Amino acid sequence: MILYWRHHARTILRGTAALATSSLLCAQAADLGPAEISLGSDATRQTIANVVQAGNYNNARVSQHGPGHQANVLQSAQYGDIRLQQTSGAARGGNVADLRQTSGSHNLIDAVQNGTANRLNVTQSGVANEVSSVQIGHAHHADVQQYGNWNYAQVRQIGGREATFITQYGDFNVARAIQH
Repeated sequence: MILYWRHHARTILRGTAALATSSLLCAQAADLGPAEISLGSDATRQTIANVVQAGNYNNARVSQHGPGHQANVLQSAQYGDIRLQQTSGAARGGNVADLRQTSGSHNLIDAVQNGTANRLNVTQSGVANEVSSVQIGHAHHADVQQYGNWNYAQVRQIGGREATFITQYGDFNVARAIQH
């Protein structure tokens, strides 16, 4: 399913489907555009949520429940806001989130992954960007890359067999990795 919006987007998919994998694309090219995608918990279905936003003050909300989901979010401007929630990873290798904010400042990513074997990849470029991530369960992987100055990254992993990689290029950056 491909959906294009100039301003507001909200999609909720629930229930069963004949397809083993379904994909949703939301593309926005304007300022102040909220996108909200909520994908239900069908154990037989893998979903891929793709959000592309170009413009200032955009926000993306992706909520995926069940194993084997993937979320790809790209924002290219400033004051972007990405909120991600993925639960029940592992049955098909865990959930995957690839979140990118490029060419901007004052962007925020808040990601929560719960379950087993989830993977988080974050890339931010610009000034005064922030990442806050919580992974609950076992065998999670987080990779955060920030390019620019005055950036902040925090990854909290609760469980066992976790891996965190935080790379920051620039001045006055702060990184925190908490594992317990």
